[in-house]
Amino acid sequence: MTYGRVDAEVYEMIDRRNRRLTAELQRMEEKVREVKALEEIWHRLKFVVLESNPSGYFRIRTMFNNHRLGAVSYPMLKQNVFRIFYDSLAGEVSDDNMINLLTHIWGYLKKHVVESERDEVLDLIGELSKGNLDVTKRLFDLFADLHARHGKRNLMDPPLEGIV
Repeated sequence: MTYGRVDAEVYEMIDRRNRRLTAELQRMEEKVREVKALEEIWHRLKFVVLESNPSGYFRIRTMFNNHRLGAVSYPMLKQNVFRIFYDSLAGEVSDDNMINLLTHIWGYLKKHVVESERDEVLDLIGELSKGNLDVTKRLFDLFADLHARHGKRNLMDPPLEGIV
């Protein structure tokens, strides 16, 4: 059971980020000519895709694996991956997907934070797991701070510059 709501400010941040990422992808799509660059974009966007399109997340992983096996050509891989990127950036984020995303982000961050930083996050994740969406904005802010504090690229607001 969920109670509370995700703060509208979170959805506004996501919308601004998605518009920025869509524009960046449109500018760089033609320049992406190698699988290495496409993999780097995927690496940076995978949590953004997961946020609104979990099935797209798994389809991209499968397509890259199939490409490595020779079953999918690079042009087909690129076309399908970019289509999923755009669909994901245009998609809506459900409450369940928001909970899933923040749990996955914590799964990554917990390997990089020190013990004293864990308590507040664990309390908030516990509330989120109970369905309390009121903590979403606080987790977004806290995760952004932890990414910066530990010199990690922000998985929730990834930069795409410098890939191609």
